[in-house]
Amino acid sequence: MREMGQVTKKTIDIDQILKNKMGNGAKWVPGFLVSWLKRIAHQDQVNEFLWESSDKVGTPWLEACVEYLQMTLNIEGLEHLPSKKISVSFHEIKVSFLEAVFARGDRRLADVLELAWKRGCKFDGWGEFFKYDTWMECFRDLGLQPEFYANRQRDYSEILPWEHLNYGISKAYLKKESEKARRAETTPNCQQKCAGCGASKLNGGHCDV
Repeated sequence: MREMGQVTKKTIDIDQILKNKMGNGAKWVPGFLVSWLKRIAHQDQVNEFLWESSDKVGTPWLEACVEYLQMTLNIEGLEHLPSKKISVSFHEIKVSFLEAVFARGDRRLADVLELAWKRGCKFDGWGEFFKYDTWMECFRDLGLQPEFYANRQRDYSEILPWEHLNYGISKAYLKKESEKARRAETTPNCQQKCAGCGASKLNGGHCDV
């Protein structure tokens, strides 16, 4: 059993680190120095947090870290944007995570939507009505992991849930653009040069740009 303020299994162990690095020589390290190392590494506090958040993975774990460390997001370099008409905005992290889940999800998420609705998840666009914990409970109760949808890197060969839809642009073109992005290469603006994306198929072969 775990008592308040105690950790049954350490994740950060200064004593063990010294033994691993120094072998028998670790016993000659002065006690005050070991205590000082534990204090500046915040060993007890960090281990307490890691134990408390041991059931979290992926984005939920990162959110717990941000909250525990009381981190704030500072956006630098806005003065270098080429136009004053460009603005930077972002959603609350938990909202964005849930949006990512449903943006990349499949038909199995229909059961999650229905269950969340039955449990009172409505008007989620308003922060005071957003019930993140309830959403996560619905995923768990249905045996689904939201991280599988939001955080997993897909292989190009994977068949995606929306591939049966015809939106003009081929998967081959999207794959090519993805590979270019990974190489930090850009595609010219449509008004400068047609990239041949295929969207014109939806308009009789005529591009409105």
